[in-house]
Amino acid sequence: MSWMLIYIYFISIMMMFILKIYFNKKSSIKIIKNIKKMNINKNWMW
Repeated sequence: MSWMLIYIYFISIMMMFILKIYFNKKSSIKIIKNIKKMNINKNWMW
């Protein structure tokens, strides 16, 4: 059951990112740069 909650949680986060990019196309480049920084620095999440 816990993996279902984690799955729903990640889907909700992805939906938030999609909505932010959709409504803020001008700042989508900044969001992409932040995602690249997150990919470089994954350790802070764990």
